[in-house]
Amino acid sequence: QYKNSPYPTTLDLLRHLKAGVNAQDQALIDDLFVNITLYDLRLKEVKSEALPDGQLKLSLTIQAAKLTADGKGSETEQPLSEMVDIGVFDQDPDAFEKQPKQLYWQKHLLKSGENKLEIIVSKDAKFVGVDPLIKLIDRDAADNIYKL
Repeated sequence: QYKNSPYPTTLDLLRHLKAGVNAQDQALIDDLFVNITLYDLRLKEVKSEALPDGQLKLSLTIQAAKLTADGKGSETEQPLSEMVDIGVFDQDPDAFEKQPKQLYWQKHLLKSGENKLEIIVSKDAKFVGVDPLIKLIDRDAADNIYKL
């Protein structure tokens, strides 16, 4: 509490956060705390198909990119290979007052470029989203959610 210098710094915090975690988690910590990291995640297309058991098969086409920026605004595309949340809801996930119910919530590996996924959900599905709670910094998060 009343320690003299050297005082703890953010570098000490990073050292403690990275202690005992794997290389992938260390890279995530760097993306969150050291680098200026931006994501471009977009649901380009969603096709739904009713299944005989009453559920829906959703075929998602997701465009994904990861960029780093320097302090002067110059951006460089980086390879993306990360687990990202995919969620399906019975109502608009942005309408918090309606308390949307999560019908599906899983992490999926997304890589740079176009990604195709198929998921099975209940017939109550109305909205699907990639990183729907916007945990990753995305300039245009509006294209992350798709109304079925």
